[in-house]
Amino acid sequence: MSKYAIVYERAGDGTWSAMIPDLPGVWSIGSTIPKARANVLDCAEGWLELQAEQGAMLPDRVHKVEEVSITLPRSLVARRASRSLKPKKRTRRR
Repeated sequence: MSKYAIVYERAGDGTWSAMIPDLPGVWSIGSTIPKARANVLDCAEGWLELQAEQGAMLPDRVHKVEEVSITLPRSLVARRASRSLKPKKRTRRR
């Protein structure tokens, strides 16, 4: 078993994409992070099986992910707070 980094990104429509940078082309989407994670892990398993069938070597792991805390300028904090207080527009589906 090997450990790989998964990177998540939220799209404008609220869905999440997940990718494993050390496995080229391995990415997926989901309506939530857990769904995106399950989908990308399924994709990774298939990718790894294909690599094994083709006798290919695994690429080197070169990505590492770390979360850090960064102090934001007060103006950005205020803008983010005011944006989250605005009521969201609802769209009607037909």
